[in-house]
Amino acid sequence: LPITENFLDFLKKSLLNLARQKCGGVIAELQLKNKGLEETPEGLKYFAAYVSNFKQTVASKASMMAENQLTEDLYRMLQIQRVRVPSDDAVQLDEMRSSLAKYEELNVIANKLVYETMPEMMASLDMKIATLNKEAEVIQGEVVVGSYEDASLEPEDVIVLLNRLHKRLKALQNLSQEYTKYQEAFGKP
Repeated sequence: LPITENFLDFLKKSLLNLARQKCGGVIAELQLKNKGLEETPEGLKYFAAYVSNFKQTVASKASMMAENQLTEDLYRMLQIQRVRVPSDDAVQLDEMRSSLAKYEELNVIANKLVYETMPEMMASLDMKIATLNKEAEVIQGEVVVGSYEDASLEPEDVIVLLNRLHKRLKALQNLSQEYTKYQEAFGKP
């Protein structure tokens, strides 16, 4: 019988340690997600990052809620087994619950922010893409009627012109890649 009691005590301590670890992990993850949702994005670049973060948060919500429920169940099991939960653990459990409540509140606010601001940001992105396309057309026109084939130019001068053109094309390529990321974040093809 003492072996059974010792083993039962071991299980209770193990369960308490597991509950403590799970609770700490859930708190850390909730605080991280809350911090990302609290930040109000300014401008297209930060709004796209916010939308991407929001989508990841929504996608991981089910697993977050499952981890939270598991932690609650562990502490409930400890209570049923009449295990005295240290006050530090009780404080940590309360912190987890308040972080979860804040997470739920911030999700509602973020959802509203994203869907109210999305049309304005999509219009802004469309304007930037149109400007990018116009600049690409300008460069295309310069290549067609440019002085690159002018026999009177020295080769060094042509190389300078081509290098300038290359820099402009590279800048357009970078902007194009950036705008593509924004479109992906917004769910726009």
